[in-house]
Amino acid sequence: MGAGPFELIIWVFFIGLFVLNYFIAKKLNTNHKILYPDHQDYKWGYFMGVSGVVGGTLYCLFYLFTLIMVFEGFQEIGLYVLILALYLIPVILGYFVCKKSKQAIIWATVFSLNPVIWIINFFYIKKRRGDFFEQEKQI
Repeated sequence: MGAGPFELIIWVFFIGLFVLNYFIAKKLNTNHKILYPDHQDYKWGYFMGVSGVVGGTLYCLFYLFTLIMVFEGFQEIGLYVLILALYLIPVILGYFVCKKSKQAIIWATVFSLNPVIWIINFFYIKKRRGDFFEQEKQI
């Protein structure tokens, strides 16, 4: 049983989104290395941050669109506000992860609900502890 055209479009979309996030993160890291050549690379952190911003925005738009289409006459605005607030959390966290906030990367790790990301980020944060503390002194 082969994948239909809809499944193929979904796969191409998500792979394209992954590649786009990677190149944005790589460009942000290159810009950071130009400004601060003595700092360690932060590609993974930028990737997490960009993924949070892009993914949170797309999820928010998708679910709001879905709610509007399904509940066309729905009058409960509180539900729309709640969903918007919940899906803006990754956007806000992603922004601060890109700003190299230690607290933001910790919260983004916890909210990922992915044990593999927890393990990767434990070592990632531990390895870059000096950069995070240095960044917090500048804020």
